[in-house]
Amino acid sequence: MAVPTRPCAFCGQQVLVMASHCGFCGRPLPQAPAPPSATAPQGGAPKQTLFGYAMGPPPVPTRKPAQPGANDEVLPVGPAPAPPLPPAPSPPAQVGTTSTPPEPVLVKETGSSFLERLAEKMPQSPPGTLLGIPLSLLTDQGFEQKILLVSAAALLVTRVIPLAVTGGEVVFPFSNRYAGWLFGLAWPLFACLCYAGPRYLPQAARDSIPPVVLRWAPFVIAFLSSGVFYVAVPGASALAMMGMRGYIPDSMGLLAWGYPVLVFGLICRLQDPEDAIWRWFIGIGAFLATTGGLSSVRELLDFEGNFFMVVHNLLAVSVALIAIASFTLAMPEKRYPQLAPMGRFASVITAVLAAWIPTSALLNALWLATREGASTLNFFFLLAHLLATQVAYLGVLLLTAPEAIESLKKLMQAQKSSG
Repeated sequence: MAVPTRPCAFCGQQVLVMASHCGFCGRPLPQAPAPPSATAPQGGAPKQTLFGYAMGPPPVPTRKPAQPGANDEVLPVGPAPAPPLPPAPSPPAQVGTTSTPPEPVLVKETGSSFLERLAEKMPQSPPGTLLGIPLSLLTDQGFEQKILLVSAAALLVTRVIPLAVTGGEVVFPFSNRYAGWLFGLAWPLFACLCYAGPRYLPQAARDSIPPVVLRWAPFVIAFLSSGVFYVAVPGASALAMMGMRGYIPDSMGLLAWGYPVLVFGLICRLQDPEDAIWRWFIGIGAFLATTGGLSSVRELLDFEGNFFMVVHNLLAVSVALIAIASFTLAMPEKRYPQLAPMGRFASVITAVLAAWIPTSALLNALWLATREGASTLNFFFLLAHLLATQVAYLGVLLLTAPEAIESLKKLMQAQKSSG
């Protein structure tokens, strides 16, 4: 029977299994394992050995559970966690290029502006109308002839209506102490002749008049009269009728000439929005009216008069602000898109500026009639004269201006094509 041996773990020589030291190198040997059984253990394969030592996973240390109240830290039982992976390296930047982070995309909240919300609450006019009134009447020859006839009759009748009753004396417009014969009688009669005269002339006499005179005479008379008599400023117009032009501020002249131009430009805008000529009328009219109105703001802020004058001045300040705002309508919408919502206020602005003229005449007549020592009849006398001049001069101007402007445009185009 062979003697069982085993190799030395240090020098490799065969030594006895039960030896405690190597007989060759003298080093101590580990305890010899139990001899393997002849048969494999049940429930698994035979264990692998290395030099007689069993191979397998290292023993997992265990710890007794902590007692209640103990402060010892309880370590988890199991394999140690894997170390974290290093971050992925960034790709190298290309030579000659700079990498910039993408800019954040700002999302702008959409919503209607204050002007748009306000415009939705305002009454809007259908295209070609002013609050329901068709603007095609401005180019209606039949309607224009009727207004010319009514204007001539109004000017003629008011020549024999007293302007005022003061101190027991009845004063007419042509009295020497008032407008006098030139502005109180001769000029209005000349306007009547230009308005209605050709209508009652024989056909032969009418044919002898150049067509340009028949077309332009009412427009020129109405335009000059609107400025001379301060028709757009009823307070100054009443002073002019009474021969008190020295009391009218010079700035009122700018307002008297610019206000009709502004109203005409606004009406042209509603009538034909595609024609850019109305921008010039609105711009020039708004500039003159604003300059004249701001120059007289000191008088408008005087609230020491009676009730009607205070109301008049408050409304006049509001109208002056609207006239200033109308200047934005002359701005091109493509260049100033933030002013585009103002276009929806065009009909309202036009109606307010046009309605202010007779409203101002009413308040001025009430103010003059309620002054101390004034007669109540003066209210009716002065109001009749103011309204007559507004219809005969300003109304005719608005009716004849489109035809005159169209003739002027055709003349300019003809000269441009011939040149």
